Amino acid sequence: MHREVHGVYWLAEVSWDAVWSRAKSLARQKASQHLCRTLDIFHLALTIEVGAEEFFSFDGRQNALAEALDLKTLVL
Repeated sequence: MHREVHGVYWLAEVSWDAVWSRAKSLARQKASQHLCRTLDIFHLALTIEVGAEEFFSFDGRQNALAEALDLKTLVL
């Protein structure tokens, strides 16, 4: 994953096992409350695992779940 910090991009190390585990946990705990689909859950799991603090999506359900997970959502 590439990430920009102050105009500089860096490549984040990702443990796909950790992302998968996080996604399964999120699906069990939160998916039905926010009506999120599999890829929505996976997207948020990856966001958390790379250490992001902000999340952006045009999908209201994803944004609601991101807020429930204490991620700052960016709205245009």
